[in-house]
Amino acid sequence: MSTENLSVAIASLQEAQKVLEDEHKHIEEHNIDAEAHPDIRELVDKIFDGEAVYSNSQIRAIIHDLLDQHSATNFKTAHTGWDEYNTALENRLATIEDNLTELTNVVRGQEEAKTDLNAQLAAIEARYATILDRLQSAMQQAQLAGDTSLADSYRETIARELDNKAKELLDCMRAWQAEHS
Repeated sequence: MSTENLSVAIASLQEAQKVLEDEHKHIEEHNIDAEAHPDIRELVDKIFDGEAVYSNSQIRAIIHDLLDQHSATNFKTAHTGWDEYNTALENRLATIEDNLTELTNVVRGQEEAKTDLNAQLAAIEARYATILDRLQSAMQQAQLAGDTSLADSYRETIARELDNKAKELLDCMRAWQAEHS
């Protein structure tokens, strides 16, 4: 049953990686798509509707200049919403990786530390260390990016995970004591 869970987690991770690769390909194609940005089309329409008369070659040159400017602009600046999408995708991948690590630790913990309290507690610590490290990193990135709301949300999640960790450690000790009384 643990192997099935591990296989499902690996498949989910591979699927997320495929989605990320497809999105990167789509973004690269998007950069050369003249229909991609209505603001550029609006500027072209203003040129056509203006008093000045341009030749087809002048119009093409203007369009190509605008596309070149767009392509030369930092990707994140040129595509609003990218940061939110990227953060959501990274968080999903981090969750999958955390779940995979947790499953691996559970399997190892079940086989290596069935009766050893220190090993059981170490397995709990290791599992939460991975989760807490990722959350702390995400909180710092959000704070540095100026998104205090997201940083506060991560801080609250960290506090909940610390409470869960403490409860799980105490439950483990109680179970061990009951088993060895």
